[in-house]
Amino acid sequence: MPLTKEKPAKTLFLDEKIPASLALEIGYRPSWLLREYTANTWVVKDTGNKPDLTIVFDVRFPNGKHLPDYPNLLDSIKRITYGVRSGPLMTVESGSVQQNIAFNLITLARWMTSNEIYRFEDLTRADAREYSELAAYGTNAILDTEGILHRHIEKLLMKSNFCPSDPPHERRSKACNAFPFHRNSRNTEMLDRETLLENAGLWESNSAGVLTQMLDELEVTCEFYQQPKTLHRMARQVPLDELDEKIVTTQQLRRLIMPFDYLYRHRRYLEDGLPHTLFPGSSPTKVAKALGKAAGRTGSVPVEQAAVFIERSVRWVVDYAPTLLALQEGKNVAAVLPEYSPCSPFPILDCKWRSVRYETFDEALQTEGLRQGMTLPMALNYLMTACAVVIAAFSARRASEILGLKAGCIERDDCGKLWMQIFIHKTTQGFTAIPVPEVVWSAISVLEQLSASARELNGSPFIFQYKLLDSDRCYGLGADGVPAFSFRSYLRKFGYFIDVPALPDGTHWTFRPHQFRRLFAILYIWIYELGDWGALSYHLRHFNLEATRRYGSDAELGHIVSVANREHTAHILAQAALGKIKVAGVEGTRFKEAAKRLHDRLTIKLQVVTEHKFTQRIMRLVERTGVILRALPWGYCAIRPGANKDACACASCGHTPDFGAATVSTCKDCVCAFRTPAFTPYLNSTLKLHGNIIQSTGTPKILREASEILHKELSEYIESVSTPEERAVGS
Repeated sequence: MPLTKEKPAKTLFLDEKIPASLALEIGYRPSWLLREYTANTWVVKDTGNKPDLTIVFDVRFPNGKHLPDYPNLLDSIKRITYGVRSGPLMTVESGSVQQNIAFNLITLARWMTSNEIYRFEDLTRADAREYSELAAYGTNAILDTEGILHRHIEKLLMKSNFCPSDPPHERRSKACNAFPFHRNSRNTEMLDRETLLENAGLWESNSAGVLTQMLDELEVTCEFYQQPKTLHRMARQVPLDELDEKIVTTQQLRRLIMPFDYLYRHRRYLEDGLPHTLFPGSSPTKVAKALGKAAGRTGSVPVEQAAVFIERSVRWVVDYAPTLLALQEGKNVAAVLPEYSPCSPFPILDCKWRSVRYETFDEALQTEGLRQGMTLPMALNYLMTACAVVIAAFSARRASEILGLKAGCIERDDCGKLWMQIFIHKTTQGFTAIPVPEVVWSAISVLEQLSASARELNGSPFIFQYKLLDSDRCYGLGADGVPAFSFRSYLRKFGYFIDVPALPDGTHWTFRPHQFRRLFAILYIWIYELGDWGALSYHLRHFNLEATRRYGSDAELGHIVSVANREHTAHILAQAALGKIKVAGVEGTRFKEAAKRLHDRLTIKLQVVTEHKFTQRIMRLVERTGVILRALPWGYCAIRPGANKDACACASCGHTPDFGAATVSTCKDCVCAFRTPAFTPYLNSTLKLHGNIIQSTGTPKILREASEILHKELSEYIESVSTPEERAVGS
């Protein structure tokens, strides 16, 4: 049976300074808040095994003041940051999302004070429109961070009093008197970027972009030490004057302008909020779609690239893992190394950690170096990546959930089926058991063996870690004992190494963990014969069905899905016409006869008709008619474009099929019915269920009569798609 685990009891902390209108239980703060409400730095719990996060409210503004100097702004921002995770307006479970909401609220407050607006209730529609247009180019455009940093640097350059004739050591000495700096392990002066930005009134900077380039150039001007990655970055940079502002994605823009929506929705709990919406007749989502660029969610990985990636990850788990695990244990396996192939890790270099061949920032060059040989730790990191890919592709779990897996997380039930115990981070926030195939069990087994020595050393149950034979250090865990394996980073590198085919334009697809979750959803709904939205929603552990439907829809996959549907339909019809399977139902019989006539015409024209050629002709028939088989648990619904929709037995008042109202009874004699033997297992299990109800002496009369009707219909249904031999076996 699936594993079960009870949730630990929540501890309540008394905090009487929380506004009474916000607290779920007056006086007590929620378990996710680890500091007092009145503190200007909050520590909040994230989901699952992720480390705690810090939300800083005491930030410095460009005018030299801090957010607490504007108590009304601080109070509203705190109340919203609290309310989005607790209370009637709760919309998030993740600490990282909550942290981002606080950041965007503070960004709005900083913009307001720079424009001499000191209360949220004073914001106008014109302000919201101007802010949204700036937000289309990101936080730096909203706050004019480039201008602020430029003015701050100019003041310090004047203070440094550089002369063109200054030698490097003298220029560096003058810079140290004007600019914040620190020394590295070699006692060499380095620019303290974080302090410089803070002194300029800039809260934080992106890791790349115009601010980073300005700081890179400042280091050159001051003769400060530059790290190798900085030199590499500068070699590819264009002059600042030639940099164009880039529009952010639709999703990023939506997050930046959502503070206006929060200020309106939470108005009843705020002393300074928005009494009226600033987006009448619209919403932040619609504004973001109009102004942002269309890249608002995880892209769908192309089918060919996904298939190669998953297949070669499975190869690592099945073929290469035994040798790598033996090497980790110090065994001599040189005589039995598997044959080299483009995606194999062999040969393994006889050194501890690195090879100069792949110490490069260019991943393509690094890949070429790795193919000449890699170290054992690098191979083990790639092995963990391959295992994570297999688990993600065949279980549809999030990256954080996969990295939090523990030893003993998978077992078989009494029927021999595999169940994986996993902690769901975003929605249920608890342990649950999900069904998985054998290949996931193989990946888990590899990880358990790989992590065994590390788990024995540190007592941690997590399986995404390992220890080398001659080391007492465990790799894959952070200092706090939480999994820290960089799945996202290694996923990208692994994709290069295993030689995933390039896209048609010659570029390489960048893989991300969440793409495998979406791929699972799309394949389940559109390819699997018994795909069901409700079952998928439960498997993904979504709050609502609409979130699941967004996973299964994608413009770029529309063509692929439609082709797959046509191929699937053509295959079934060809199998039926060739007598390999039996189809039934009004529409099923009609299409079978049409396919049979096509087969007869082909046999007259040709001496030999291959099954492949016949299926191709069937494909053309499917394309002409436009029929697509919509799978229900007991059969297909074959609705054609342009057909009379109310002819379907489950059609609602709107004259369109209502699959939610469809049953075995409604579909049994429906003109759109299309039955194949693929649904027999479900029908047999349902038949057995109603048989037990009929035979039970305690069944009420009304239920027994209903089950007798269904039992008869199911028997006829099964008989219509069964061969005489199958019916004989069943009896």
